Amino acid sequence: MLKQILVLIKISTGFCNINSINWRLNTYYPDLSLTTSDGILFKNVGSYHNVYVKKGNCDDVTDISTPDMIISDDLGAETSSQKMLDIDGPEFGSFFIPIPFIPIPPHNQYCIYCLPHYYLSPPMKFTLSLTEPPGGSGDPHLVLANGQTTDFRGVNNTYFNFITSPGFGFNIKTNDADFMLKKVLVHGSFMTEAHIFTEEAKVSLFGEKIGKTNLVFVNGTCGLERFKLGPHRLLECKTTRIKTEYSSFVVSSFDWELSLRLNFVYNRLKGPFKRIDFEVKKLSNVESHGIIGQSYYLNKDVKGEIDAYPLEGEFTTYSMANGVIDGSYKDYIVSSPYDYKFKYSKYINNSFTKRKTYNTTEIYSN
Repeated sequence: MLKQILVLIKISTGFCNINSINWRLNTYYPDLSLTTSDGILFKNVGSYHNVYVKKGNCDDVTDISTPDMIISDDLGAETSSQKMLDIDGPEFGSFFIPIPFIPIPPHNQYCIYCLPHYYLSPPMKFTLSLTEPPGGSGDPHLVLANGQTTDFRGVNNTYFNFITSPGFGFNIKTNDADFMLKKVLVHGSFMTEAHIFTEEAKVSLFGEKIGKTNLVFVNGTCGLERFKLGPHRLLECKTTRIKTEYSSFVVSSFDWELSLRLNFVYNRLKGPFKRIDFEVKKLSNVESHGIIGQSYYLNKDVKGEIDAYPLEGEFTTYSMANGVIDGSYKDYIVSSPYDYKFKYSKYINNSFTKRKTYNTTEIYSN
């Protein structure tokens, strides 16, 4: 019998990649590694199949008769014989990410299988490994490009560079805040402004200017022309693309794609009412630095400093990404929203004639 090889079709939607899988017999399914912002579209082919999930690597799973989660009991009966697994969506998010706002550990694994055909040759099963995409959220908790995490308090009312590369920059402003986290009074901070700049465009999001409805509102310049964008708008400025949704937006360039979301500061006592969370996709092997940008060169086992919250009482956050950044946090301070001059800056005007790239082997050889 002819063995078929699984082909994944990736569809970029701005905030996630949808991986389309033809769920059928006589197909070899390689293990899959995704981020929690991705999705999987299972398409039924031929006979009717179920799609079950068991926590752990398929090689270690013994009892398949009682799945931990059911994606579909009968995929053939689904609308158009297909089912979407939105990993961080409301239906599946609580299973795949059991503790909200706390990044999952690298290589969190799940066995996805068809029960009747688990032991066939080839079997209908594969191991899904999940990591958080690089980015930042909350009080600020950062996910690095090597899959590890760190915390970054920042300094009140101060700009820091998070990504610098030829022709691209991403600066964040942090502001102090007091809030309750269960039984703990936290003196922490949040990311309140985001500023992205390329050679063609400058884009800004100010959290304090957003109203109670959380409708996104961004402003900036394309060349010398100013613009303001509300929800569900699209602006293309040469190779820079800006697309807004209800309370989020995406900025993409030749080398980067940044997804930014507005969120509330929950249980706030003092400080900003709104915070900004973000995710990063590096689209090329261009050289990069900054608090997040340099993490593409880290060994996969390198971890940063994490704030150790008590169970109750009063706590002041302190971590400054120690252990995963070159130099000190002070080396990443910039003077204004679009300032690119700091110790480790890689920004170069006319970057498309001066861009320097590295192959994948060199990036991950540290």
